[in-house]
Amino acid sequence: MQKLFSIFSVTGAVLFLLTLQTNLSSCTKEKIIHDTVTVTVTVPVPVYDTSRLTSQPNCNENEVHLYGAVGNDQSDPTAPEFGAEAWTSGGSNVFMRALLKFNFTDIPVNARIVSAKLTLFSNPTPINGNPPNANFGTDNTMLIQRVTSAWNKTANWNLLPTSTTTDQIVIPHTPLSKLDLVDIDVSKLVTEMVKANNNFGFLLRLQNEITYNSRIFCSSKYSDVTKHPKLVVEYAKK
Repeated sequence: MQKLFSIFSVTGAVLFLLTLQTNLSSCTKEKIIHDTVTVTVTVPVPVYDTSRLTSQPNCNENEVHLYGAVGNDQSDPTAPEFGAEAWTSGGSNVFMRALLKFNFTDIPVNARIVSAKLTLFSNPTPINGNPPNANFGTDNTMLIQRVTSAWNKTANWNLLPTSTTTDQIVIPHTPLSKLDLVDIDVSKLVTEMVKANNNFGFLLRLQNEITYNSRIFCSSKYSDVTKHPKLVVEYAKK
């Protein structure tokens, strides 16, 4: 007596078909496998066009140097620097944060973000903090967060947008006086900005806003255009 057994297995885009032909003797119950056949079927995987957006604007209107404290706002959207800091001014505590947004209008809402890399350059000539040190303190660990509500260049300490800790980037403390942050992976943040069509940009701040710690970078108003904030996004059109 003969029986055919078919076994199917799918791994990724490949389908395997295994067929066994078996003879069973009615007297001995002996099983004999005569043949094995493997059939491979390849399923084509869609290929998408990949594009690159490089943004390093000069005098970006979607950028605010947040400085001061509630009731003591000294924010300035035209400042040549921004960053993350906790300091004192006139005997009072003041803080520095930054709002930064890039233009994503050329990226389709349904695009798949392959990668997104943010670069920030330490200010060679810092105004705030402890000049000439752009970085200072015993714990200048910094966060890059995704902003979740609308804002414009009038944003200040009395009118701060909301942000989320989800997928935030933690930039470790550095004892170095100056340290450019090159190609920070912000892919998850940009994916959410594009997918939700809610691009409210990034927020920079210290992880712990403890006095006399700073990370100060060049803004898009800095005199050397090569040191302006830069974002490179690679995306695939579906």
